[in-house]
Amino acid sequence: MEDKRTLLAVLLCLVAVMLYSQLFFAPQSRQPAARDTLATLDEGDRPSGPSLVQPGAAPARSLEAHPTLEEVRSYPVLTVETDKAIIQITLLGGRILSYRLKDHRFKLADAQMLDMVSVSPDWPLPLGLLTASYTDDRVLYSVDKSSQEGLEGESKIRVRDGQELILELSGQYPTGSLVYKTFKINGGSNLFSLSSRLQEPAPEQGRLWIEWSHFLPASMIVPAGGWGGGPGQRFSRLGDNNKVIVTAANEVEDGIQSEEATRWISFQDQYFTATLIPVVSGRNTQFGRQADTFISRVGGSATEANLKAFVGAKEYAELQALGYALERNVNLGIFSFIAHPLLWLVRFFNSFLNNFGLSIILLTLFIKFLFLPLTRVSFDSMKKMQDMQPEMKALRERVKDPTQLNQEMMALYKRKGVNPLGGCFPILIQIPVFLGLFNALNNAIELRHAPFALWINDLSAPERLDFFGIGIPVMVLLMGLSMFVQQWTTPTAMDPMQKKIFMAMPVVFTIVFIIFPFPAGLVLYWLVNNLISIVQQIFLRRDVKGGPTRATVVASLAIFACGYALTLL
Repeated sequence: MEDKRTLLAVLLCLVAVMLYSQLFFAPQSRQPAARDTLATLDEGDRPSGPSLVQPGAAPARSLEAHPTLEEVRSYPVLTVETDKAIIQITLLGGRILSYRLKDHRFKLADAQMLDMVSVSPDWPLPLGLLTASYTDDRVLYSVDKSSQEGLEGESKIRVRDGQELILELSGQYPTGSLVYKTFKINGGSNLFSLSSRLQEPAPEQGRLWIEWSHFLPASMIVPAGGWGGGPGQRFSRLGDNNKVIVTAANEVEDGIQSEEATRWISFQDQYFTATLIPVVSGRNTQFGRQADTFISRVGGSATEANLKAFVGAKEYAELQALGYALERNVNLGIFSFIAHPLLWLVRFFNSFLNNFGLSIILLTLFIKFLFLPLTRVSFDSMKKMQDMQPEMKALRERVKDPTQLNQEMMALYKRKGVNPLGGCFPILIQIPVFLGLFNALNNAIELRHAPFALWINDLSAPERLDFFGIGIPVMVLLMGLSMFVQQWTTPTAMDPMQKKIFMAMPVVFTIVFIIFPFPAGLVLYWLVNNLISIVQQIFLRRDVKGGPTRATVVASLAIFACGYALTLL
């Protein structure tokens, strides 16, 4: 009985954690990290004129008089296309007008690429220069040098993998001081660099700063969540002490925070990040908020400021290969040492299955085989407890004193060689694996917009089968049914009241999954896990030759075959 109470407590804790996670850290898996509030420029929107440059002087301005988007579009725009992105750089301000990722869409089944630039009319575009007295958002730059020519006389440059574009711009402040910007863009990476220089030192002995700005409507500002950092927008900073400091977007007050000594600073969400990497060390980064715009800054000297920037998806292997500890942007929580190997396995399985749904099924089967010895121990313990039920019932009827009853029961356990918690320890050991897998699947960019089969076309979003305009969570209902069957087939030594509570758990879990939807990939894992457990329990109860090993093999082959067949429909 004690082991059942412990198991019930564990299950209730899991429900509470999931419920809390969903209530306060609601997933944004169906909301792209960078909202395309700035419309994609069509060919007709581009200013006409000769190739690349239109030198000239921009009007003077105060710090508050930012140019509107209409003004920005009326000046020349350079388009740089790499293997990873299509980048538009406006010569008014020498800033990024759009940064569209070629491998990621704004919405599922949408031709529109996801734009990492999101701006409001009240704040200038990313990668601007600023000092204590002025910014360059109205400086009209000209192209002094480009390592590659524009295509067919247009303001468009194609940079392929292995090539590097060096784009040198120069302009003039109203004070007459010259300002220079140099972009270095690699054709096969979303990591690029920006170097800036002033002809004269910044006024008032100030510093020169480069900033990245991101507009985020108040309705989209949700906490950074849960076990793995989770969904939600946030600033992350890798300190000189190699620790990542996370500040949720909703915790950032208006104004700019004091300078911090960091290796990099990023504004990110569940799947995407804009990370600024200072070239020099020291207290050289800032972050903050201006209304609905979030700002990351890298500082330099009075005349220079340089940085590297990664703008794109949080793909762990790519970030790790780039260096600078960029992979630390992918935060999988306290069980990351489990989550990362599991995520690696999912990617490995997908390399030859070419379907992340099948990869999750195969991963689930792998985990079930891994914990097969623990499954046998747990089942044997529960079966022994069930066999002892008549003697335990007789004890309760004979002994009325609670203290004496506990002593008699412990003596009975000792005589029978039964550990009352033996059925729960294997389950407790598996909880970190479940939480690690939860974090891995919930934060894997590979699952975003990844289809499985039939109506399940996005494993990062809740699944719904449309039936006469009503979205039915079929897989969630099947999961709830499988939990009910699993509970029904599990050996138990519980009294009637405890049994009723346990039989209600599948209903509670199903309701939680419906009200606070989980990504389809997680539901698929849970469903497959339950189905295998049911087959294992049936084999064990009937003492079928081969026991749990044979049960796991049979169940795995049948489930994987069914999953594969579904992908063919």
